[in-house]
Amino acid sequence: MNPDSPAPLSEPKWHRWIGPLIFLVAFGFRLLGIGWGLPNALHNQSYHPDEQVIWQFSQGIEPARLDFAPGVYNYGTLYLTTLRIASDMVAAYTGGIDPKNPDSVWDYMRRCHIAGRWISALCGAALAVVVFVTGRRFLSAFAATLAALAIAFAPSLVVHSRFQTTDMLATLLFASSLGLSLKLLARTDNAWTKDAVRICLLAGLLAGLSAGAKYTGILALATLATSCFLTNRSGWWRPFLLAVGASLLGFFVATPGALVDSSRFLRDFMYEMMHTSTGHGLHFLGTSNGFVYHLSNIVVGLSPLIVGLGIIGLVGATRARAYPIIALLPSFLLYFLLIGRAEVLFMRYTFPLYVALALGFGWFANQASRKSGRSILMGAVCVFAVGGAATTAGRFSEPMVNPEARDLAAIYIKSESKGKDWTAGLVSDPWYYTPPLFKDTALIRGLFVEQMAEAAKVREPKVVRYSPSNPEERVDWDLRLLDLKPELIVFSSFEAGDVARLVKTNFSPVHPDAARFKEFLARLQTEYTEIGPGAIGDPLDRYFRDGLTVHDMHYVRPQIYLWKRKGL
Repeated sequence: MNPDSPAPLSEPKWHRWIGPLIFLVAFGFRLLGIGWGLPNALHNQSYHPDEQVIWQFSQGIEPARLDFAPGVYNYGTLYLTTLRIASDMVAAYTGGIDPKNPDSVWDYMRRCHIAGRWISALCGAALAVVVFVTGRRFLSAFAATLAALAIAFAPSLVVHSRFQTTDMLATLLFASSLGLSLKLLARTDNAWTKDAVRICLLAGLLAGLSAGAKYTGILALATLATSCFLTNRSGWWRPFLLAVGASLLGFFVATPGALVDSSRFLRDFMYEMMHTSTGHGLHFLGTSNGFVYHLSNIVVGLSPLIVGLGIIGLVGATRARAYPIIALLPSFLLYFLLIGRAEVLFMRYTFPLYVALALGFGWFANQASRKSGRSILMGAVCVFAVGGAATTAGRFSEPMVNPEARDLAAIYIKSESKGKDWTAGLVSDPWYYTPPLFKDTALIRGLFVEQMAEAAKVREPKVVRYSPSNPEERVDWDLRLLDLKPELIVFSSFEAGDVARLVKTNFSPVHPDAARFKEFLARLQTEYTEIGPGAIGDPLDRYFRDGLTVHDMHYVRPQIYLWKRKGL
């Protein structure tokens, strides 16, 4: 047993209020903008690309019939189960869907999205408390509070805590498993008492539950194994094996379909493994190495100064043989190795890494505060780092509390087209990034025919997306769209950012979409004039600059580009 700086046996009574205060601050911050992008009078679907499909998957679970196998297993089932229970509560209190009113399904889904977002916000706030409680076992109250606030104000965690997605629940359970594993190191007895075995089993159970929300959560067991080994108790592997059994139990309880629907489970599980190794369309094609890319994700998501000090803290604690930090490293390194080797590089994949970095940051603050003559200065640097993260989180949150860019673009286009026989052309299939010129623009991808049938009912303006006689042969940036001479062309940074990056960086071989985009843009500049406050300079440079370097942080802040045919 070798914790670097154990908490004192007796503490001021006010210390017990630090955790609840951290929770209230973190939760309150997450409630700001929690209604972003939800269905309204302009659009029927959420602007988050995954919320509708996740909610629909959750409806395959029927708790009243003890049926917890939704039939889809790209992720574990735990979050889907909590979302279905929350949706049933929404239906019980609001009446659910009115069968006489087809539009009521969208209003009901809106309320369910809010319930799911509240689950994420609560988990995100609780995550900060778990980091505080974990840190207090080997850090001062000041250092543990800074570590918790680093999580509470991490820009990416703040934004993603407002989404109806599985990430925050999975990360909370992952962190809770790590915290219990480190609790083993805080015990002074060297025997495997019932209490120590109980802690070990609970840590394993939480790792399994985390995997039941997102499969990578099982890597928390690496920290548990290390903690068991570092306790210096003989036969450490026996309770660890029991904990592995508890983790399997937790996983199967969270995702029973792995047993009762094994063929579909294996199908979707293998698809997810193949998907992460083969890429995600153009989004990460031609980008840097996965390890470098994710390091950039972490710096943006947690803030540069906290990441820098956190890494220094992890290295310093390892050199000082601080067992609680050393025990975190196997899970941290294995997880980073796993996501760094993948071809799909969403920022949300990095969230479990933040726990170790925040505690490394806390360890740095703890050591710095003990150095005479520099404690005040270094303490101020750490406080400044947290303040910088909070400021960045506020900046990323600003689009979530202000009027939505897609809504404003749709209002402007409809206003410009009012009383005119104008047509607005779309360069790709409408989806969450498309201004709602008709109400089903953000419908689940793959329902193009249904979307276009809805779009055909709209007249101011008419909406066109070029499609050949066989819709399966349609492509993005089709020059034949310009042959139709629509008065307006509208697209977003989600459509232009990646292809502009491939053109700008001379990616070889040139992707067909990028080649078409280059030709399309050249003709567009000849026949159309871009309008709007950002329409200055070379469009290729502007689209490249606005390219989605952090894809899933731009859900809330897309750039909308509007071009008007010359001579109008």
